[in-house]
Amino acid sequence: MGQLSIECIGPGCKSLIYRAEVLARLNGDNKALYGRLLLSHSNESDRIRPCPRCNRLFTLSSKHQTKMKYADTHLLLKRLLMCGLAARFSAKQSKSFKVKCDACHYDWCFKCHSPWHEGISCDDYIRGDRLLKTWAKHSDLITGDVNAQKCPKCKIYIQRINGCDHMHCIRCKSDFCYRCGDSIRHVRFFGDHYSRLSVFGCKYRYKPKNPVQRKLVRGAVLGSKLMVLPVLTTVCLCTGILVLAVGVAAMPFVGGIYFYNYVRNQRHRTMVHLYNYRINRQDRHVQHQNQSSYNNSSIAVINDGPASDLNDQDNLATINVIDWQSMYTLQENVSSNNDDNAT
Repeated sequence: MGQLSIECIGPGCKSLIYRAEVLARLNGDNKALYGRLLLSHSNESDRIRPCPRCNRLFTLSSKHQTKMKYADTHLLLKRLLMCGLAARFSAKQSKSFKVKCDACHYDWCFKCHSPWHEGISCDDYIRGDRLLKTWAKHSDLITGDVNAQKCPKCKIYIQRINGCDHMHCIRCKSDFCYRCGDSIRHVRFFGDHYSRLSVFGCKYRYKPKNPVQRKLVRGAVLGSKLMVLPVLTTVCLCTGILVLAVGVAAMPFVGGIYFYNYVRNQRHRTMVHLYNYRINRQDRHVQHQNQSSYNNSSIAVINDGPASDLNDQDNLATINVIDWQSMYTLQENVSSNNDDNAT
């Protein structure tokens, strides 16, 4: 529950904060919540009531005997603060209790907070509401279902046209069974509303005409589950502890195996890398030897032409590859000729 009386936070100050100061420091949503909280604790319920459909707040003026509509809660509170909450509504002073909501266009009676009953007093209408309850409990002759079912949360009557037994109230957003009128619940391991042997199951799903036997059987099933539940919990706990212990005990062996495989794979990768390195080195050495032998076995001789022929593309420098032995023989012949001339 919220706190209506808010004291000053000053040290030693016990005075209460006015509602206007509280509302001035709240946003729209919090103002609406604060207003509903005030109305739920207020003694002005004979003069202030919400619309039964959309919950918009209304009040009746005792002076003009007319309704005064407020679009939001903080506007109503502002009006009440201006009036000082001094005016009280008397049922004898009003001739009409009919209220028409501008938001949802719903006609309702301000006095009994029920749908508007033209020409019928509130007491007669309340008695008629009892007749409605009696009619709702009767079963349809064709389908065998009740004429209407009351929502277990907001207590409004809902009539089913077709479909399954699972009903969803659009007012309070709750789910209930149209056949038995109970809320639909689901508890793991204990079943849901559609389980035949669950204590949460619908009474029409298992021995609907023998409630004593149904309760005994479902109670026995519930008791057995309650007895088995600690055993299952203990078994699961022991299994978890055993698996954990086995894992801890096997961790060194498994870790050793993984480490051995890791070292072996690393050695294998290193050996493969060294082997590839040696092969590549040998290939480069062979290529280098072949290149050296080729350079030693061949000489490039460049015949330069006249300077005037350098720019001529037809007279390019030619390279005559001469065998080394032929070049050596040529050099010997040149040397012998020089010796003869010297002589």
